[in-house]
Amino acid sequence: MREHLSHWFNMAANPSIERTSPGKPSLHLAAAHEESQYARRNIMATPLEYFVLRARKLENSNFWKWLNTRRGQSDMERIIQGDWLAHDKLNPDELDAFCLNLRLLIQDQDGFSIRKVAEIASFWPDAYEAEREGVAAAVAKLRVALDSKATVSLSPEKPTTNRELFDIIFYGGLAHANQGKREQFEALVSSGLYSYFVFSAFSSVLFHYRNCIQSLAHFVARYVVSERARQAGQPIV
Repeated sequence: MREHLSHWFNMAANPSIERTSPGKPSLHLAAAHEESQYARRNIMATPLEYFVLRARKLENSNFWKWLNTRRGQSDMERIIQGDWLAHDKLNPDELDAFCLNLRLLIQDQDGFSIRKVAEIASFWPDAYEAEREGVAAAVAKLRVALDSKATVSLSPEKPTTNRELFDIIFYGGLAHANQGKREQFEALVSSGLYSYFVFSAFSSVLFHYRNCIQSLAHFVARYVVSERARQAGQPIV
């Protein structure tokens, strides 16, 4: 099973490798298959392996495909009436699934969050200096983006950061129901026309998270593939 997984990790480590070809399953199906293999054989994936698997699942989720696909006009009448997700062909259940998967990658409880992966990568030997620095740079870029001014303001007194907006939307109702943020979340998503701009701003923050996660997955996969080759006594490409 490890040998079968290696081909999948090679694709993540080398973006130039064709992701799909006639007669072969797509990459997101391959990721789902690998996770089922771990579960069926009771094999625990390492935190780094699981991060890459989850990152690929996030990338190939239906909501992310929707967000990156040209679509029709939003239903502004419904949005003004309080339905903040009345966008063409948007499936709220797919948004929920995306956010629940993203939560695994940004919270520390499960041991394979962005912060945990960056911490692990900081101890990689100098042979993996490029990968180590790539991870650090991606995390630093995300931090700058989150601390930057959001495209909407939640307070007349001071600018709202992307981090503040994300926390209210994400933890106030999508992936959690934090009591301290729930009231703000409800006010924003029921704010009529303003909720249209809130959703747009929130989606922009998702792109920052996605870019960081996929960068980390790329460098982590390169590390995993190289380490497997080294441990097997194979030449490292």
